[in-house]
Amino acid sequence: MNSPAQDLQVMRYFTQPSGEIGRTKLVVLVCGLPGTGKTTLAVALCQKYGLVHLESDFLRRKLFGRPTHLPEESIRLYNALYDRAEELLEEGYGLLLDSTNLIESHREICYRMTHEHGCKQIIIMLECSPNQVRTRLKKRVMAQGNDANADWSVYLKLARQIDAIKPRHFVLNTSKGGALDKAIEIIDREIADD
Repeated sequence: MNSPAQDLQVMRYFTQPSGEIGRTKLVVLVCGLPGTGKTTLAVALCQKYGLVHLESDFLRRKLFGRPTHLPEESIRLYNALYDRAEELLEEGYGLLLDSTNLIESHREICYRMTHEHGCKQIIIMLECSPNQVRTRLKKRVMAQGNDANADWSVYLKLARQIDAIKPRHFVLNTSKGGALDKAIEIIDREIADD
């Protein structure tokens, strides 16, 4: 098992800001159950706004190979993820945290970091019809095999663990098209209001 310092090294290696990444005081937190479209949305938003993409599923695979999604694993993942987020914020980079983020006490760590670094925080919770999620997850498992991040059983388990989001946030339904345009509209409006 890696030490916390080794876990952080893995995070650093896979989250190096690229040339397109700008320095901005923006943190976008994209939350939602597996299969709701978090990563699809996150990739597009990172490109548009020049944010560092911290994708928990990708980083979980890099840390653990074949993830179990057990609580001990999640604790290690999020400790390293938030340590890396803190470093990036200290360096002046904007972030997009792409993760289920279903538990409010875990999100509060992100809220604190965002506040301490004087960043604008935008929280977007994605929802999708269970039937559509089931179809998406089935396709993902068929395409990725054992490397798939989450399947229907993980979705069902996590669906029982959703805490209400306390700060101001936005809910987007990805069952139909248009979620990206709505997210861009929200972010542009929120940035303009500052």
